[in-house]
Parts: sequence; C-alpha cells; structure tokens
Amino acid sequence: MKRKYAQLPTYFLGLTAGLLALTVLYGVLRGDIHWYWPERQAIPVVSVLITTLLLTAWLGSFSVKANLSLMLTAIFLGLVTLETVCFLLPPIDIAPRYWQARKLGLPYDTHSKAQALEAKRRVNNSAYLAVFPTAFGQSVNISGRAGDTVVPLAGIAQVETIFCNETGTYSTYAADEYGFNNPTGLHSQNMDIAVVGDSYVQGACVAAEYNITGHIRRKHPKTINLGISSNGSLRNLAMLHEYAADVRPKTVFWFYYEGNDLGELRNERADPVMAKYMQSPDFRQGLKGRQAEIDTFMKQYIDNHYADYKNYQRLKRFLKFSDLRDWLGFGFASRETPPIQDWTIEEQVFAEIVMKSKQKIESWGGRMIFVYLGVPYHYLVKDYQLLYASRERVLAIAKKAGLPIVDLYELVSTHPDPLSLYALRMASHFNERGYQYVADAMLRYMEKPVAGSGTEQ
Repeated sequence: MKRKYAQLPTYFLGLTAGLLALTVLYGVLRGDIHWYWPERQAIPVVSVLITTLLLTAWLGSFSVKANLSLMLTAIFLGLVTLETVCFLLPPIDIAPRYWQARKLGLPYDTHSKAQALEAKRRVNNSAYLAVFPTAFGQSVNISGRAGDTVVPLAGIAQVETIFCNETGTYSTYAADEYGFNNPTGLHSQNMDIAVVGDSYVQGACVAAEYNITGHIRRKHPKTINLGISSNGSLRNLAMLHEYAADVRPKTVFWFYYEGNDLGELRNERADPVMAKYMQSPDFRQGLKGRQAEIDTFMKQYIDNHYADYKNYQRLKRFLKFSDLRDWLGFGFASRETPPIQDWTIEEQVFAEIVMKSKQKIESWGGRMIFVYLGVPYHYLVKDYQLLYASRERVLAIAKKAGLPIVDLYELVSTHPDPLSLYALRMASHFNERGYQYVADAMLRYMEKPVAGSGTEQ
C-alpha cells in the first residue's frame, strides 16, 4: 500500500510548488504584484518562502511528504470553505456601506452593477450601465478605420442609465441626446447656467431631480449638466469646447475636486488628442456628430463586460479566491503608478487650463465661477493630509486668474453636522440633502452682483 502510493505526495508537492511559482510570475508580469505599495510587498516574499519550503520537503522522506500533503489539503479545503462564506457575504466594496446602512436601520441593495443591470433588463432591455469614458484610457478607435482615434467625453445617448448605489438603492437616469444626465432638448437652446465637473456634478447616486443641477433647475430651468465621472480639469476644458460653446451659458460653474483632479490631469495631458484642447481655442473633435458611433462602441463595451460576468466572471473569482483575498486585504493591486508627492508640473498645467477655460467662456460673453470641492475624509480623519496640491495653492491659482470662487470645503466645514450631507455618513458622494446644500450656496452666489474675484463660504 505504502509503495503503491509512495509517489503521490511527491507529485502533489511538486505540483503545488509549481502552481504557486507560476501564480507569482503571472502576477509580476501583469503588474498586479509589485513593490510600490508596502502592504503588497509581503505577497512575493511569502510566496517564495512557501515555494522553497515545498521544494525542500519534496526531497524529504515519505512521512514528511505525506504529512505535509495532508496539511496542505486541509488548508486548501479550509480556504475553499472560507471563500464560500465570503462569496455569500456582500462584496468587499459593498460591505462597509451594507453594514453602515444596517447600523442606521436602512435597507441596502447588495447586488453588483452587473446584477442590477440584469434585473433592469428584465423590464427595459435597452438599459445600460453608466459608462465613464476614462475606462477606455484616453484615445480610442470607435470606427475601426486606421488612425481614427477620438476621446469620448460623455456616455451613451438616450438610454436608461444605471449609475451607482451609495444610499441603499441604485440611482438611474434617462441620458440626454449626448449621454449627459439632463432632460433632452437642452443642447438645442442657449443656457443660463452650465455646470462642468466630475461625478459630484453628474449627480452620483441620487435621482436626477435631486442632484446639483436638478435643484438649480427649479429656479433656473435653462441649466445644463456637463459633468461626467472621473473628469479632470483638462476634460472640463474639453467640455467647454465640444458642448458648452454651442449653448453659450451666461454662467459656468467650473468644479475642482481636491480628491483626484490633479491625478487625473496627469493622465489627461499625456494624450495627444486631449493636448490639442490646450493648443488651440477652437479645437473640436466634433463629438456631437459622432454620437451614433460613440453609442455603438460603448454599448458593445458594456455588453462584452456584462457577458463576461454572466458567463464566467463569478466562477473565475471563486477559483482565484478573490472574495477571500479582498476581505483579508490581499487582493491583487490595481496596476497603478507609485504615489507621487510632487505635483508642481500638474499645478502649472492646471493654472494654464483654468485661464484657458476662463477665456473660452468669456469668448461667448459668459462668466466662469470656480468651485472648490473638498473630500469627505476631512470629516472622518483627524488632520487629514491631501495627496495632491493644497487647497491654498489651488485657490491662489483661481484668484490669480481673477475668478470668483465658491469654496465648498469651507461651506461644508461650517455645517453643524458635515457627515449628514454625505451618503450613509461615510466617505462617499453627497446625499440628497448634501446636493441641495451645495446647490443653495451656488444659487446664493448667482444672486450677488457680478464683480471680480471673491469667495462664497
């Protein structure tokens, strides 16, 4: 009996060591395992140590190999059990909100976006998930013709769009004729107000009537929302060229988000198409005329990812112990660049973009109001330190450009309960109350006499 199965532990340990080594090599080649983040450095070190241990045992006696094989089998079965438990729990990116909602006595939908889309399509087969153009990187070929690259700036036009869930239910909106969160028809007439910015402007995770422009529109019906998630300042400038210039708004609220706008600018300015918006005040990609092509491209992108989820994504995650690794904090890192503390170049480029934005808006007789938006971590973490440029330096750039300023950081900080303005009192987007609070501040500024630079607090 012993002779018959004598080689099984040898084969088992050799196979285990080989698979572990290949897994680490795969992670390194993909860029998932690297040395940029301290919490990731233990992964390759521990993996090499375990592989060395297995190979050493592989050369040992039968009893050593047999006992180690039994131990590894028990560990593997234990991991499968834990992965099954984690699989049944809310996903790690949802879990904190789920437990916070329970703490507050509120219901919370734990379905993923793909599951929410599947449910929505049982009622409306033409529904789509919100597409953030930065998901494609920068320039993409939407036609298949050689050299025909564009940078989409908005989403899929005239579809029911599933946005996000931070309050307990998924928010949806009917996209306008160019993929923005607006009623249709606003792009064909001159506007009184336009708001450009990122997900806060787009109206993340609340119904359209309760986001910033929804509130402003009650008093100023000719208000257009030109916000898209993950937009940085160069994309804000591009929005003015491609969309705002055609509706000639009298006032443009130009949002700067201190959480990531300079980081996004670093990626934006590296794209040759995006760089053209800084090189010429008249540059346009003609995106309005290519909306049908953009829609086809984005719909295919969503459908492909949705098909991947339905066909094998959950099984793939289970086989990789993804949920367990996420819960333990050992999920593969995203392929990011190392954290960089010096943003001097981005600040200089940002200052140029701010001035060019002002000039573009003034070219049709409008005025630009600079809106500074802080991160919610200020109200959750004592002495929170920004990764990017300080508030003082950014506001100095806006003041030097002669812009009036709405300082939402100061405004929110003076609220009796700042966290009550954020979804589930967490590091998130605003809730309905928060969006109204911000919109009211902007409306108060609108009622002030037009002057030079100043600050609303």
